[in-house]
Amino acid sequence: MAPDDLTAQVSEADGYVLVCLRGKLTVDTVPATRILLRKLLLDRGRVLVDVTDLHPVWPSAVTIFPATLASVGGWPWARLVLFGIVARGVPLPPWPGIGQNVPLAQTRARAEVMLYSRPERVSRRSLMPSTPNAGRLARSLVTEVCEDWDQDDLVDRAALVATELASNAVEHARTPSIMALTLDRLGLHISVRDRQPMGEDDAAKFRDRSRGGRGLLLVAALSRSWGVTRHEDGKSVWAVLAGGQDQP
Repeated sequence: MAPDDLTAQVSEADGYVLVCLRGKLTVDTVPATRILLRKLLLDRGRVLVDVTDLHPVWPSAVTIFPATLASVGGWPWARLVLFGIVARGVPLPPWPGIGQNVPLAQTRARAEVMLYSRPERVSRRSLMPSTPNAGRLARSLVTEVCEDWDQDDLVDRAALVATELASNAVEHARTPSIMALTLDRLGLHISVRDRQPMGEDDAAKFRDRSRGGRGLLLVAALSRSWGVTRHEDGKSVWAVLAGGQDQP
């Protein structure tokens, strides 16, 4: 086995699949690891990963765990817990997204318990079309998420905000977009990222809410906060809704 090889041992357990990862998590080994985890999460739904002997060559490599979980729908249909990272008695390294998006346990026994508790931060992402039915799809997605995450008190407001953000992307960006939904202690975060860079007129429109149209005024009225984030290849229009119910 080459020094940079990563091995994955998969075994069946009572109610979940156990994956033992050993070796280096590198640019070369990340894709195959993502494919394996995605398949297991889609097929079985509940996956425990032993990372005692996993060595990421750079900290952000471990974002494949929360990203893969979000890509398959996340809680409650897909559940992923890591364990063993402190088994060697070393301090916990800064692994982005681990501990909130993907729970982290010291032992396998604790990880088994954590499979049945919603993580502190849950996320779901979906590709949105650049067609008039994007608003309807966004409403359906948010309604489903609020039901899955036990957020019945947010469903009406969230559906309206998501519909407006998705429709705004279709009307102004005219590109496919990605809707990201995240629930944490601050509330429900709704974001739509398109591929149309933001021009000066767009920036002025977002600074002056009165120019944003009735849709963005509605978003502002229903949200704790909202705004726009520039990217090199587009922008994200986002909103945070206050509220949320306690974790079950």
